[in-house]
Amino acid sequence: MFNLFKKNESKGTSICSVASGKLEKIEKSIDPVFSQKMMGDGLFIKPTSDEIVSPIDGEVVMMFPTLHAIGLKDEKGNEYLIHIGIETAALNGEGFKSFVQVNEKVKKGQLLITADFEAMKGKITSSDIILLATDGRKCNINEEKDVTAGEENIASFE
Repeated sequence: MFNLFKKNESKGTSICSVASGKLEKIEKSIDPVFSQKMMGDGLFIKPTSDEIVSPIDGEVVMMFPTLHAIGLKDEKGNEYLIHIGIETAALNGEGFKSFVQVNEKVKKGQLLITADFEAMKGKITSSDIILLATDGRKCNINEEKDVTAGEENIASFE
């Protein structure tokens, strides 16, 4: 996980939306770690619901104990990080519920985690849900728009 300097030769992996909400380019993130692509290229969603789903068919390879971030790997070996909210690690898992475990196989659109964003108001900077490729691939967003959790072909990584 986090092979930031390893070039992955896999091309054009299409993903589905990790949440319902407004799809945005990563450069618009309020967190410079994400907007400056320090951890990889990607996208984010301003959520309108509390459900976070898998963008790929693959496997859970990492879950932070605080449940604010989860690492996935697809069948081609491509690596992804879903980071839920900004400054959510400080909540120590409060407001999060996981529906998967490390080493579990997952399918596109499968529920991974719920986040009670209403209960988190005033405790976090943002509820934005970040999706990154942590293996050096570039993200191509089809268009910034409203999306639904599990909606196919919202972006691709190559």
